[in-house]
Amino acid sequence: MKQLIIAGVTAAMLLAAAGCGRVLVSADHANYLSVSRSKVVFVQWRKTSRGDLHGTITEGSIGGSGSAQVLSVSSAPFTGTISRNSVRLTFAELYFLHAHALGSLSGGGSWLTMVVPQSDGALRQVMFTQSDKARYDRAIAGLRGRIRHAVLLAAKQQASQRQQHAHAQAEQRAQSALNALYRDSSIALGGRLAGDLARLAGNIRAARSHLATERNDASGNNKYCSAALTVGGDAQAVGGAVENARGTVLSLAPDISAVRRDIVTATAYLRHLSKSGLPAPSLASSVIANADVSLKQAIMMANSHIDQINAIDAQARSLADHMATRACSGARSGNTPRPIAPIRPLPVRCRPGSGTRCHNRDPRTRGRAAATPQGSPLTATGLPLGAPLEPSPSSPSVL
Repeated sequence: MKQLIIAGVTAAMLLAAAGCGRVLVSADHANYLSVSRSKVVFVQWRKTSRGDLHGTITEGSIGGSGSAQVLSVSSAPFTGTISRNSVRLTFAELYFLHAHALGSLSGGGSWLTMVVPQSDGALRQVMFTQSDKARYDRAIAGLRGRIRHAVLLAAKQQASQRQQHAHAQAEQRAQSALNALYRDSSIALGGRLAGDLARLAGNIRAARSHLATERNDASGNNKYCSAALTVGGDAQAVGGAVENARGTVLSLAPDISAVRRDIVTATAYLRHLSKSGLPAPSLASSVIANADVSLKQAIMMANSHIDQINAIDAQARSLADHMATRACSGARSGNTPRPIAPIRPLPVRCRPGSGTRCHNRDPRTRGRAAATPQGSPLTATGLPLGAPLEPSPSSPSVL
């Protein structure tokens, strides 16, 4: 019966205290935890026999961004007091530039509301709930997991950005290679081949002009072999134009090789785009095909010019030799140079496994067609891309 009376009195005292707004914290220690997406704050204290508080505030926060995020944990000891529902903490050292933190208890000590110093020196009101060390450890583990997720996400984004950059570079290089190929192979737009053909045409015009002069001089007075000597000089002028044409033809060979290297480069970049799942630039196949056609056209036009200038040279030599006879035989223009060799057409070779029957008439390369790697890219003429165009030293042809 006495026990029931004592319990009833105690309950009445607790209700009265609650009605007056007092918070009774009878335990000698307390733990409070606050958790957000990027920060965990853990406050723990114990009471001394005099009623003072001794404890620590521990903060774990995520710093940095992306793949550079890290978890930093800091702790600071404090002393403090509780007066009714008010809490005052005094830090042993400045805690983020502040020496004190003020708060209040509510819910019978279940909640702690405190103005907590932040890392930037500002103050922010934080709500804590009663907790324990195990929950704090789980909250810290949650922050670490959030960092791992952010790092993986940042790594994926960086990899995606690098891939996008690589794709953009590949597309740009392919377009640049196609632009260079179009520019160099064009016969009508001042490319490499067009320049060579224009110079060769200029050599023909010069040779024709000298031949016209020679014919006019041949009708002059040949007293003392003067006409024969003049015609011989004109024939030599024609020969000079022919030698210039010979040099132009020789310069055409490396320019053809340069265009074919452009074809190889452009084809390689297009293949890279295809393997990367990227679309080829518009008209890419047409540019490459037209460049290969331009090579054949350039060779055909150059050989036509070569035939013309060889014929002009033959006429000039014949006329000079006709004038340099008998008493005027000393007026001969000198040794007769060999004609300019025509440019050899690009040969057609077999693609291994294609089923096409090909005949290789060059004894130096007979039997080598089968050695071409399976699937190596060919031009429209059948030559493997990158195959050398330079003539053999023993070959009378330019190419």
